[in-house]
Amino acid sequence: MDFGVTLEQAQRSIDLLAGVQESYRGEPADSTAAGGAPLVAPAAASPVTTAPLGIDQERMYRVQKALPPGPANYVTTGLRIRGPLRPELLEQALRTVVGRHEVLRTAFGESASGEPFQRIGAPDEFPVALERFDVTDVAPAERVRAARAVRTELARRPFAAGLPPMRLALITLGAEEFQLAAVKNHMITDWVSFTVFLKELFTVYGALLQGRTADLPPSVPYRVFAEQERARLRDGLLDDQLAYWERELAGAPAPATFPLKESLGGERPAVPSFAGHRAWMLFPDRTTAQLNALSRAERVTPFMTAYTALAASLGRTTGEGDLVLGSPTANRDRSPDNLLGLLLRPMLLRTRLRPEQTFRDALADVRRTVSGALSHAEAPYQSLVDRLAPERDISWTPLFRLRYLFLPWNDPFEMSGLQLNPIDTDPQTSLYDSTLTLWDSRLGAFGRFEYALDLFDHDTVVQAIETFATMLSAAVADPDTRIGDLPDTSAHRYHVDVDELEAHLGSEGPPQDRR
Repeated sequence: MDFGVTLEQAQRSIDLLAGVQESYRGEPADSTAAGGAPLVAPAAASPVTTAPLGIDQERMYRVQKALPPGPANYVTTGLRIRGPLRPELLEQALRTVVGRHEVLRTAFGESASGEPFQRIGAPDEFPVALERFDVTDVAPAERVRAARAVRTELARRPFAAGLPPMRLALITLGAEEFQLAAVKNHMITDWVSFTVFLKELFTVYGALLQGRTADLPPSVPYRVFAEQERARLRDGLLDDQLAYWERELAGAPAPATFPLKESLGGERPAVPSFAGHRAWMLFPDRTTAQLNALSRAERVTPFMTAYTALAASLGRTTGEGDLVLGSPTANRDRSPDNLLGLLLRPMLLRTRLRPEQTFRDALADVRRTVSGALSHAEAPYQSLVDRLAPERDISWTPLFRLRYLFLPWNDPFEMSGLQLNPIDTDPQTSLYDSTLTLWDSRLGAFGRFEYALDLFDHDTVVQAIETFATMLSAAVADPDTRIGDLPDTSAHRYHVDVDELEAHLGSEGPPQDRR
């Protein structure tokens, strides 16, 4: 049966969100948009200084207008760096990359009529500096913890108005031990853009070490991509996409979420704080192996298999069999690989599970759901909201409340004579009710729920972890078990604290933020 999107296409869209290692090791990016006309880089002396927001920037701008001031809409990442790093060359490389990409020199404002726009600075207009921190005065055993505190402070520090919302900092822990902290406003980045940025940064750094100019393809401004995307949607594509979603979501229930705190009395706070916390989980090696084996046997992705178990566990918790969740799609099928900017787009997944169907049958239904969603993922999320939820409280995410990702884990790798390893930076925020992120590593699958402290008790989230993990483990062990018969409790404890997880993963540590 043709689901409109092949398994390979589905896997590509999902993998693009996590291609850190391959992105670093890959060949120079091609500036041709896949499946469309080439995106042409303008002349270096382009006179453009202002431009309309892109479609997804408009959505994010509306989100930010509804948020209290703070870091809820920042994207953070970090790298552990081991080796003879030369900080002055890294800062020089940063200036080079910023000079190549307009979006890194873009600030935002509003016209007199209240219309938002982006103002693009010349390569030398905005100051570009690598902030420096040194924790070598702290006892060696406490330096990692001290560096973590620095990264959290950087992730939460507000950006100055009128300047590009980006900062990079280098933390020195020893003679050849460093951490790089990077923070950007979501208006100028997503996770794939962050990996492209870091790849270019260390490619240029390596070239500077050798006294040469880095061989990089021409960069394409984000505004050029945004203009082409708007033109495509004006050609009737948007109407077709929205018609699909109107059919798919007709009669859908309220977005699925966990039980709220008893103290809230069933009512959400009028003004959310977006304060967040993270609760971690770790799966046995056997469950990881069975998850991957079942996915191969049923010709689905591990993303789909784990999602089916998530939907089943939410159905068990809420008593609802019809659920709507969100999951991001990379939205890069028509963009050059080296494009920087906000392309990530929320995708809705409506899942209807029946207690009497087997997990295997439910998995086939989920494959159809995910494939259909991916084949209609070009509809901008804001267009869906305007069409399907014109009356809503903009303080909370409409159409979905829980977000889900499943990503490959990336081993440490070497580049420019340095060993690089992603590390976690916790901004202590949650833009959604909760986000479940799972990783598949050679040391076993693990994951976390990031959740809103305004809405949920820690014990509720821990119970959600145990229910989901128990049902997933049972389902991949025996996929012919009926959904209604999957156990939701076990003697095994899946919830772990971050110290337990780091001990299991060794020096790798948990992964960084992927939005």
